[in-house]
Amino acid sequence: MSSRVVVHVWTTLSSPQSLLGLLNLREAAAGKNVAIEHHAFIPKTPDETDPEAIKALEDHGVTVSGAPVDDTGHAQEMVYAAKEQGSTPEEAAELGLAMAERLHRAALEDGKDISATDVLITIAQEAGLDLENVRAGLDEGRWTKLVENDCKDGERIRMEKAPFLIAAGMFLLEGPQDAQAMSSVLKRAGAELTDRVKAAAEEAQELFGYQG
Repeated sequence: MSSRVVVHVWTTLSSPQSLLGLLNLREAAAGKNVAIEHHAFIPKTPDETDPEAIKALEDHGVTVSGAPVDDTGHAQEMVYAAKEQGSTPEEAAELGLAMAERLHRAALEDGKDISATDVLITIAQEAGLDLENVRAGLDEGRWTKLVENDCKDGERIRMEKAPFLIAAGMFLLEGPQDAQAMSSVLKRAGAELTDRVKAAAEEAQELFGYQG
């Protein structure tokens, strides 16, 4: 059995490039032992809409009718509101990823202003979240620090655009790579992790007689 590959992905929640990267990543991860954790990226300057990304989204059945939203701070907090509903880290990550996709689609397919609290509350309702909890959380900034930490992490690794992903802490991809390229990276990461686990087990057996 291959080792699980953990992928950390940063997106804006509102640009065609970010949604394309997210959908391609989901396609690449299908059937593989992969866990995907979403993180917030808020660009210092507004994203420029990429016509090629818009065209590529059509292959995913997405017709872009809205424009990128500049202020996605509260929307990014919504991802963490969704993660809170998970009973395990894996479930939390999946719920966060699903909310990220939902927010992207609301902004780009439906042309909704995901900077508006009333729009976010409607999206929360559609996702089955506790509306009072979400409203109170947004009002009191319950998830603000988590979003800020994501953005600081992005700055530390000199992230300039989204989507941006790190697979297994070893492989970096920036921009909306196609699903085939992402799949190749995930396979390489899985093989590298498996080799490392095997090497560690062999070393432990040699040193201590441990057989894991």
